[in-house]
Amino acid sequence: MLLAENTEGLPVPPLLLGSWGANVERAAREFDGWLASGYRSSVDDVIAAHERYRAAGGGRAIVCAVPVSGDPGRTRETLRRYADAGFDDAVVLFAPDGPAPEPCGPSSRRTGV
Repeated sequence: MLLAENTEGLPVPPLLLGSWGANVERAAREFDGWLASGYRSSVDDVIAAHERYRAAGGGRAIVCAVPVSGDPGRTRETLRRYADAGFDDAVVLFAPDGPAPEPCGPSSRRTGV
C-alpha cells in the first residue's frame, strides 16, 4: 500500500507499507531505503529478504524492532548476523523480559557490535 504520494508538490516523501514479498524488489527500485522488521520474522527470513533487496539495487537498509531479550549473547549474535549481512543500521526494541534501557546521550554513544 502506498501511504503517501507527492502529487501536489509538497515535501512529502512516498512511503510504501508492506514491503515484503514482491515489494522488497519494488522498494529497491522505487524508494530511497528499506526498513525491515526483525520483530515477527526470523533472522534468516530478514537476511534473505535483504539479499533480494540488495540484488535488486536497493540502497540504505535498516533492520528495526530487533528484540533485546534477557539473553545478551543472543541479542549480540543477532545484531552481528545483521551487520555481517550488510544492513546499514539496526534499531532495537527492549522486550518486556529484557534489560532496562540505559540513558543515552552524547557521552554514551557506542558504535560497533
